[in-house]
Amino acid sequence: MISFNIEYKTHFGQQLFVAGSLSELGEWDYSSALPMRYSDGGKWKAEIKNPKGTFSYKYIMKSPAGILVEVGEPRTISTAKRSGNIILKDMWQGSSDNSAFLSAPFANVFYRREDLKAPVESKYAREVVISVTAPLVHSDDSISICGECDLLGGWDPLNALPMRPVSGCRWEVALDASLLPEVVKFKFIKIIGGSNCIWETCDNRELEILSLAKGDSLRYECGLTTFPPRAPRFAGVAVPVFSLRSEGGYGIGDFTDIRKLVDWATITQQSMIQLLPINDTWSTGTWTDSYPYSGISIMALHPIYINPSLLGKVEDTTKAKKFESERKSLNALESLDYERVLRLKDAWCRTLFEQDGGAFMDDPQFKEFFNANSEWLLPYAAFCVL
Repeated sequence: MISFNIEYKTHFGQQLFVAGSLSELGEWDYSSALPMRYSDGGKWKAEIKNPKGTFSYKYIMKSPAGILVEVGEPRTISTAKRSGNIILKDMWQGSSDNSAFLSAPFANVFYRREDLKAPVESKYAREVVISVTAPLVHSDDSISICGECDLLGGWDPLNALPMRPVSGCRWEVALDASLLPEVVKFKFIKIIGGSNCIWETCDNRELEILSLAKGDSLRYECGLTTFPPRAPRFAGVAVPVFSLRSEGGYGIGDFTDIRKLVDWATITQQSMIQLLPINDTWSTGTWTDSYPYSGISIMALHPIYINPSLLGKVEDTTKAKKFESERKSLNALESLDYERVLRLKDAWCRTLFEQDGGAFMDDPQFKEFFNANSEWLLPYAAFCVL
């Protein structure tokens, strides 16, 4: 049996659910997530039979106002070598000052680790797994756990237990429950460059070790680390795509120019690029649509940033010459003529679709894209037509 346990203060009409990769958890369909039971003190609980293998999950909160989902990546649990019960004592991963640092750009780019491990697998008859979320840990730094008992080093950081980095900025360590006292007192420490250590600023953490039968696993999630603030600093550039004009352009920057911007940022040793919104804003076909914050879709990108020449060759030579002449004329202007650019690209793309539309629609990549995005693509297309 797997027991999900979490403390979360709710109000009338709110309920917690467990969503995840298992069929019992809805296979990430929030409408089919596993409902949890409430008890006094804001405690929520749910159980499922113990599956064999690895699964991922998150907690969600449903209310009349909608669905609230935890931040960060899902938790991943391996049950392959565990014969008994698994008791999960989790903490809600909510928004905080560090939430942005759990996002993909920070976790998978700026603080990317090549030494990520698989989820901890059972190796003790009675096991306690402690996990913590630690953002902003450089690849040459690590997290250890240090505590009062001998197993955790007796508060000596030189004898602290190293933890394993797993996905989602999480770190885990598996402990033999038979070697732990009834109450475990500890803190997490960050090892800088393999030698210097930084202690958490919070009070000592305490965990009560429940009585476990042979084969059982108790997993405690400890939320976020509380190391002293050390906000990262990066150099970058903020630019609207329409300003990225190039020699072969259409009088406006397009998606292909972003690659050139990335190359330039790399050469100038910049780490970040911020773009103004590039969602579709086309509603009137006039210059008023140029305002980037008036999107008609949060998913669809603006067709004005398409590079039509990469979609195919216009076979009608008369139209091809006309399009190319207009492209050169627009690209020679000192400032952007939004309406002319929009008309040119629209006519160019429509010509290509009339010419090769059947092949486009039959392309396996398009079909895959359509099937994966039909939920928003169909109503968006209908809105554009109507």
